[in-house]
Amino acid sequence: MELQIIRHKFARDYFEGFHSPDQVAIYSYQLQRMFESKAAVEGDYFLVRNNGRPYLRVEIYRTGTRRVWEKCFELAPDADSNEDSVKDALKLVFAFLSDNEYYFKPEEQLEVSVSDDWLNKNSVQSFLEEYRYEKFDELILFKMNLTENDVKMPVGVELFPFSKIEPEERFDMVSECDKMNKVFSFLPADKLYKDYMDESYESEDLWKKIFFKEKYAGFIMPSFTSAFKNELRLLNYCFKNDSKHIAEAALYEISRTGNERNVKDISFLVSSNDVMFCEILTEKGAEKINTFARYAKNEYDL
Repeated sequence: MELQIIRHKFARDYFEGFHSPDQVAIYSYQLQRMFESKAAVEGDYFLVRNNGRPYLRVEIYRTGTRRVWEKCFELAPDADSNEDSVKDALKLVFAFLSDNEYYFKPEEQLEVSVSDDWLNKNSVQSFLEEYRYEKFDELILFKMNLTENDVKMPVGVELFPFSKIEPEERFDMVSECDKMNKVFSFLPADKLYKDYMDESYESEDLWKKIFFKEKYAGFIMPSFTSAFKNELRLLNYCFKNDSKHIAEAALYEISRTGNERNVKDISFLVSSNDVMFCEILTEKGAEKINTFARYAKNEYDL
């Protein structure tokens, strides 16, 4: 097997063997334009060939603070799915991704987010261990139908819009609560904040700072993650204590916003360590959809 790093001139190679000829022409042209505009970067698209034929491909995307591999690798439709063959291909990818001589900039640190529905999940996790990645967080995705939700706003809780808070305070508030700060060496507060903005629509208009009995108690960042705005998701949050009132206030506000925007479903990305919040969501009819384990290297020689 051999690894090919997809570059501008060979964008077509990334799609051949995975799509029809007409689709290959369209997609390769789009990727070339992305390379030209810097919307895509060489070194984030990988193709593994087996005996010269397209076998497996991987795509990584970039934020302002890091690279993120969260989309499962893809096998070519006619590829042999034998576990040993897949492992041979993945090893080539992991070996290249761990080359600090190629990825030397601080913002090129890598997060790998492995969900329960990844192919060969166990093989991927074995490579993560081999290449010294450590799990720093685990997120559970819950989904809830708004018609089944009867939660009320607890007494003593007040919400304050992000849009009325000074930018520097917003940046610091989000940065101070982010678990990534423990594992990544490059997370400027303003750039991390912008990462969340880039993932959402109508972001700051929906994000709220929480006060309980006139004391700062955390924040919620509900967002539309699609331009269709057909699902409202709690993209990020922070509760400063284990008060049930704070979690219920968060659920109330997100439900209220969803009803106001005529959204049928709302979803929540919740840390598996937040047992109380998970229990409240389950009690109110939320269904667990998926789990995401997040990995990063704890030491970078950048």
